[in-house]
Amino acid sequence: MQLPALFGMHPHNVLRWNVMDRFAKLREAVAASVAEIERGEKPRMLGTLANLYFGFNPGEYAHELREQLCFAVGDELTAVAERGFVAMLLGQPLPLLADLARMNAANEYHPHWYAILAGMDLYWERERSVPEYAIEAVFALSLLLSTWDEQGGLAPASRREWSVLIYTLHPDVAERVYEALLGELIGAGADALGLLRRLKESPAAAWRGALAGRLRSEDPDTADLLEEFRGV
Repeated sequence: MQLPALFGMHPHNVLRWNVMDRFAKLREAVAASVAEIERGEKPRMLGTLANLYFGFNPGEYAHELREQLCFAVGDELTAVAERGFVAMLLGQPLPLLADLARMNAANEYHPHWYAILAGMDLYWERERSVPEYAIEAVFALSLLLSTWDEQGGLAPASRREWSVLIYTLHPDVAERVYEALLGELIGAGADALGLLRRLKESPAAAWRGALAGRLRSEDPDTADLLEEFRGV
């Protein structure tokens, strides 16, 4: 007997049921860890939830913000996850710039970075500000991470309002972050083009000339691109 006949379902609904069943263990795990999640204490799980929050999984609600997570765990547990994202931003140690630079140069990726990004987005929606102690970490993450835009294409997180605000109002932070990230990429012989493309979308800034001078002996090509956008 075929599965649709057995359950009295249309084949499309059977497929949907199977997808939902795929998330059963995740729902159980989240429901059993609500208190820890809401304190931001489950980075691995929060990374998985953030992956769904940003619509990275194929299938239902791919590329859609929040909807894929609601589909997977339900509205109530999605709200738990969102509180956890913000708690990770506000209450847990954030990755150090030096570690982010080193891991990026080694092409390492940690899913909980996206949980921090989601927490920053949600905090910005509520407060229209960036927590002072988090500025360096979230700006660095905005340069390294991308999410789906409304047209279904990947867009760098550096286009977010809060990232542009940090770049504009905190040039010392922007310079420090770019120097750390570029320095590690150059030292590892890794491609810095993706990071440099972020600069092409940003307003000119005078600090780029000074940074170019410091990097010229290590990588003249990178220094030239920084000089091109050094500002006045």
